[in-house]
Amino acid sequence: METKPLPEAEKEPSIKKAPKELSRIQQWTRTAAVGLLLPLVGATITTASFERSHHPVAPVSASDPEATAIPGTLNEERASNPNLTEDAYLDLLASRLTTPELLDRFFREKLEHMDDDVGQRIFFLIEKKNDYWQTPAETVRRVQRVTRREIDRTDGIKVVKRDVLVMRGDCEDYAFLAQEVLWRQGKVSHTVSIPENTEENHALCVWIERRPDGRFDGYTLDQSGVTRNGTFISHSLQRSTKRGDDEGFDSLQKAFNAAVSYPGNPESYDSNSLFIPILRVRGSVPYKDAVTIHAFDPDAPHLPSYLDFLIAMGISATTYGTYRFTQRRKEGETWKEYFTKFRLV
Repeated sequence: METKPLPEAEKEPSIKKAPKELSRIQQWTRTAAVGLLLPLVGATITTASFERSHHPVAPVSASDPEATAIPGTLNEERASNPNLTEDAYLDLLASRLTTPELLDRFFREKLEHMDDDVGQRIFFLIEKKNDYWQTPAETVRRVQRVTRREIDRTDGIKVVKRDVLVMRGDCEDYAFLAQEVLWRQGKVSHTVSIPENTEENHALCVWIERRPDGRFDGYTLDQSGVTRNGTFISHSLQRSTKRGDDEGFDSLQKAFNAAVSYPGNPESYDSNSLFIPILRVRGSVPYKDAVTIHAFDPDAPHLPSYLDFLIAMGISATTYGTYRFTQRRKEGETWKEYFTKFRLV
């Protein structure tokens, strides 16, 4: 028996389920969850993608004759190894300059401080200084021959002139090179900008080391030398007004403030632990940034800076916004509705 189709009016209408509306509490809960997730995503992205981390370079053996000898400049090392690249040379420095004393000797003997050239006059009235920040690779390539006066004690005490090969740079260049060497050793360091006077800032490479007893030592390096807890390693002169001497400090903050304090500053320098100004060069792009005191913790390396965090937050927010836009377009929402309708998420 043939079955006749039912008339259109007698067909059972198809039932479409309406999308479930979220309550206000659910909307706020989802917004809070996304807000808590974004910082975690930001920290992950900046740690993996933006912060250049190095595998620690193995130090030379203590029995090696060169263990206590400082390396030469890139040109001098290439005399015995013509294929030595800038990157391999930086690894060489990291493997040989394993103590603050060796680091101090190398920077005092193999680098020569020289201010950047003065740039053009703007409108023929204002003279603008061209403060160029060299990358570590540029600094090790910038080798020149200079004449130094030294004391010769072989035949009495007399001053002699010697022609030596040295690298050239100003305070930022010193700090960036020292920071690169320390990072390749697995140590956490940053180039910190501190107020030298009312008009200019000074750049220092700052790092903190933890002793076996848990106390902290604060180190700095610039064209004057290396300091430990405010006292220069090569001599007994003091930089800091808050010395820790040989006892160290019981907190990161105290070690940091003692390292970067200057007797000449009326108010010295007590850093805000949540906003420490630093200088960076990524690729060939120099910029100013900021980190917290925890970025100097030797047991917690590779923490993102404020700029890294903002970039990661922007990437995360853009990704989530694109996803929500795609979802709402699939639901039939028009362009006008998407950009004019207010919603929490």
